[in-house]
Amino acid sequence: MTRTHLAEWAHERFPLGNGVFFVLLYVLALVVGRSVVSGPIVLSWHDLPGVAALWSFFLWLRVLDEHKDFENDRVAHPQRVLQRGLVTLGDLRVVGAAALVVQLVLSLWIDGGIGLVTVWWLAAFVWSLLMAREFFVRDWLRRHLMWYALSHMVVMLLLVAWVATMGARVAARSPATWTLAALVFASGLAFEMGRKMRAPEHEHPLADSYTQALGVRAATLVLSAVIAIVLGLTMVTTVVVSERVPLLVFAAGVVGLALALAVLTQFRQRPVPAAAKRVEAGVGLSILAMHGALLASVLYARSISWR
Repeated sequence: MTRTHLAEWAHERFPLGNGVFFVLLYVLALVVGRSVVSGPIVLSWHDLPGVAALWSFFLWLRVLDEHKDFENDRVAHPQRVLQRGLVTLGDLRVVGAAALVVQLVLSLWIDGGIGLVTVWWLAAFVWSLLMAREFFVRDWLRRHLMWYALSHMVVMLLLVAWVATMGARVAARSPATWTLAALVFASGLAFEMGRKMRAPEHEHPLADSYTQALGVRAATLVLSAVIAIVLGLTMVTTVVVSERVPLLVFAAGVVGLALALAVLTQFRQRPVPAAAKRVEAGVGLSILAMHGALLASVLYARSISWR
């Protein structure tokens, strides 16, 4: 392996653009966690290492996925960097180990020892290992793709609790943390479904997709319902945290839902590869708009200070 090959793998399987969502999730969970304490929300340079911890956890999940799906991907995606042997599973184990060290060290540093932050990180880490083993029911989960997705999205609940606890040690006792966790769970499911909607000519028996498992019509309808749930949970979280729904959140939610429904309708009517790509992009932009508006409304309602 060379640095160039590792960079190619990262570009292909863990692109830098994903960091936008990781940073937004981190800031949102941190701010909501800190909102349980009265007064302005205080942010500082000491919060920045937490971004690296969360980013490293998603990198760890990607490394686990590469191991879990390696044999299937050799057949379904032989053109990938890993499947061509330019990067090996052994190389990725080193990357994964480094990511784990970052998460653990930063959790202990934030805690000043072993505390609630480290406990929530450990819960997420254990769940990730169960995900890697597919909860010891691999064949059943592979036949029931929605249950597969739901079981894997549980890790998002734990990650929200982990980051929110970085913001305030009592965050896990607050309804705001868990309404946000529910929102992130639904948003993660929407992302997962959006990136696995494929045109019929791009389907492969060994490559999971919701269009293959449910059919194009059912998959688009289910994803539409999930995005509507995301919109509802965005409103609920806003009310719980700031006691009202500002026009910005309402407008962003309606526009985001309309965008997602538009691309899904186009794909349902004409399921071609270009339309499938628009679904992934449209769903991502929809969720980004809702989360961004939620964050802006919380910061506006509570005010922030930097030190």
